Amino acid sequence: MTQKNITPGFSPLRKSAETKEKIREKALRQGAQRTLDIVSRTRAALKSIGHEIDSSNGVYPQNGGTLSLAEVARRADVHITTYFSHRHKVLREEVNIWLAHRKSAMSASPRKSSRGPDERMNDWKTMYAGLAQSHRDTELELLTVRAELTSLRAELEVLRSESKMHIVARN
Repeated sequence: MTQKNITPGFSPLRKSAETKEKIREKALRQGAQRTLDIVSRTRAALKSIGHEIDSSNGVYPQNGGTLSLAEVARRADVHITTYFSHRHKVLREEVNIWLAHRKSAMSASPRKSSRGPDERMNDWKTMYAGLAQSHRDTELELLTVRAELTSLRAELEVLRSESKMHIVARN
């Protein structure tokens, strides 16, 4: 057996200072990119939530109308503890200011700004009329398909009898 020339103190598992520095720089770049991603997702969630509140008469339509930092985190697909890290302190403060502004402008209760019984009744009537029309359309389509099926079955019987006659004529 031949022995390889191994440098004393060298281990393939140890990294040089240059390699360690490259790894460190790459990790810092990836961390900065993650931070930017979290900021952009959070701001997109705030924008989306703002549009939903504006289109729902000042009531947040999800989570029972409750709007909080945890809800923003859920909507941004970020863990709530992320906002408590030192790197995201400014973002957390930005979200808290936005929440305070939105909460002061929102209705006190989702129930207070809900639509009246006449509006709900009209919505149900409209929905019922749409369903009734859909039912009528489906019934007409079913009748058409049944008539076509009957016609095709009759045509099939004619073709079968012709086929039998041709088979008998060949024999």
